[in-house]
Parts: sequence; C-alpha cells; structure tokens
Amino acid sequence: LRSSLDLKGLYRDADADQKLVFRGDDTRSFIDTRPNRSRVLSAFYEYKGYQNGFSAKVGRQMPISGGALGRFDGALLGYEFAPKWRANVIAGMPVEFPSLDTDQTFWGVSLDADELTERLRAKTYYIDQTADGLVDRRAVGLELGLYDARGSVSTLLDYDISYGVLNIGTLQSNWLSEGGTSLSFGLDYRRSPPLTTSAALYNSAVTGMSPIPTSIEQLLQTDSEDQIRTWAEEASAISESATAGFLTPLSEIWQLGGDFSWSRTGDLPGQTLDDGTVIPPTPATGNIYVYSLRAIGSGLLTTNDVHVFSLSLNNGDFYHGELFVYNNTTRLGRWTLEPSLKYYQQQSDPATDLARWTPELHLTYLWKDNLSLEADYTYEHSTTTSPDSEDISAQSSATDALSPSIIP
Repeated sequence: LRSSLDLKGLYRDADADQKLVFRGDDTRSFIDTRPNRSRVLSAFYEYKGYQNGFSAKVGRQMPISGGALGRFDGALLGYEFAPKWRANVIAGMPVEFPSLDTDQTFWGVSLDADELTERLRAKTYYIDQTADGLVDRRAVGLELGLYDARGSVSTLLDYDISYGVLNIGTLQSNWLSEGGTSLSFGLDYRRSPPLTTSAALYNSAVTGMSPIPTSIEQLLQTDSEDQIRTWAEEASAISESATAGFLTPLSEIWQLGGDFSWSRTGDLPGQTLDDGTVIPPTPATGNIYVYSLRAIGSGLLTTNDVHVFSLSLNNGDFYHGELFVYNNTTRLGRWTLEPSLKYYQQQSDPATDLARWTPELHLTYLWKDNLSLEADYTYEHSTTTSPDSEDISAQSSATDALSPSIIP
C-alpha cells in the first residue's frame, strides 16, 4: 500500500517570497520478507528577497544547478551583489535511498551571471565532497544558456578534477521558425551513476566480499585508496545519447512531427534497494536507435479535443521493437477526459517475443474554481513467448486525488 503526501505553503508580499514544502511517501508491506518503508523526499524553507538581494533554501531539497548532483540535507544561500550577478554558497550531506553508512559531506561556491550579454546567461561552480575523509567528488562546472525570442541553446559541463574525467556534458537547443516549425537537438554524455568514490561500494568486487562492506571506512581497513578509486570508476558506466526532432503545422487542424534518438550505456553493477529488492547487474545496452513519427489533430470530434498518434521503431544491437501510442484530451464542461492506449511488441535474442497492451484513463473534475478531483486507472496485459514457454501477465492500478489550488 503506497501513500504520498505533498504539502506546499506560500507567503508573498512586496519584500519577499517565502515557501514551505514537504513531500514524503510511505509503503506498507503485507509480505513478511519485504519491509515497510517511509521516506521524506523534500522538507525545506525557501526565501527570496526582492529588496535586500538575499535568497536561502534550507532543509532537504533537490538541487536545480550548482554542482550538487542529488537530494541533500543542507542549505543554499545566495546574495545579489550587483544587478544580474549573484554569489552562492552551498553545503550539506547527500541523501541516498538506500542510505550508506559512509559519512558524506560537501560544500561549494558558485557565481551566476543572468546577463553576460542581453541574451547570454552563465553559471560557474566549484564543489568539494568527502566520504569518510577521502575525496568523494571534487568538480568544477560551467553552465551557459543563450536565449532568443525564437529559441535557446544551453550547455552544462561538469569536470571532476580529482579523477580527471568529464562527469556530465550536455547540449540542448530548440528553435521556432517564422512558419511555426519547431526544431530540437540534444547531446548528452554522463557518468551513470555519477562518479564518486563512494560508488565503489556498488562494485561487484566489493558486494561479493563477506561480510559486505557498507562504508568507505570499512574498505580502508583492508584496501588502499587507489584500489577504492579504481573500483569506483569501474562502477560508474558511461551513458551517451543524441536526439533530433521537428514539429510542423500542416493545416489549422493537423501537425506532423518526427524524432530520432541514439543512445548507449555501459554495464551497471547490481544493487539492493532499501525495500529489500535486489537488482542484478545490468549488461551494456549496445547501440539503440529510435525513429518516431507523430501526428497531432485538434478539434477532430469536438472543439476542445486534441488527438496524438505516435509510431516508434526501436532498433538495438540485441533487440528490435515497435510502439504505437494514442493519447486524447477532451474537455466537456467541468470534466477533462484523457484516455490513452499503448501497444508495444519486441523481438529479442534468444527467440523471445513480447507483446504488451496498456490502456489508461485519467479523469479530472473541476468541482470548484480552486478545487478539482482526479482519478487514474491503468491496465496492462503482456505476453512473453520463447521457444519453450509462454508467460501471460495482467495487472491494473487505480489512484485518486484531491487537488486544491488556494488563491488568497
């Protein structure tokens, strides 16, 4: 039984914005071999001053930028010392699920320039993280964004000066022509999971020890720092991808779009999640190519409906598959109906065939101007056929929510 809680409070006046946020989830298990689990995903206070130039975000949070790569407990403080220029300090302790016994802390500084030129924005940062006294991550980064009325280009480079490797390198761009055609392009290179010394604890050479070490301090009792860093590099795979796409209007009713993507990821070590689930090691994916074509129709049946038809061909070194998706959004008074249907089939080696049907329905009812009721229902039916067996599975899920939007 999974439950989630999402609370947000906002106070705004002429001097500042102030915000309180809490997000958490809870899982109750009715299986003796699987434990219950409760997690606090976010719990922070945020302040942004309009007159004094100060900003602060304190508590458990997910960083937007600045070199912190994941959820952490700590503080992000900023000061606008000149128009469009802001200096920031960040410090805290990484939060992982499942948690490590390793003592991890980090600190960093960054500088934001909201207008190097009329269209160019930039951020540069330095971050230093330790794990039981060892350098866990020591990186410098640069974020650049070029923004125009018709599009944007942004890039992020994160270089670990301790390991001497590029941890993240991305390039994203989009453009809208005068005729209404949108174009997009992206490149992405990253370590997955991010390269840190504590990643050595997930290396199969370490998880195969008895007893299994749960901290860098334990590893240091029997192994050298150089060996631990080697294990860390081996436990961080390299993930690469490239994407390109377009969407163009054909008429007042129809739009046509297409996408191409390529990706590949190295092998990943196995791990045990905090609910006891054991994930086995994942082999390298090889090259995966995806070709997609989609058509969007508006006002086909009613004046307030949108229909999206999508066909994707997936070709990999070890499999190939086809995906068809239909999505619809129709507004009828206070009701919003969003039915969808997905069909996916795949052929892989050895001769194994998969066919999966997934219908889904999302309903929203606007009860009052600031209060709505939502409900979801999903059904999935899949058949896996191999030379000596056939497995058929079906599962369904339903959720509902009350969504208030309080406007003082």
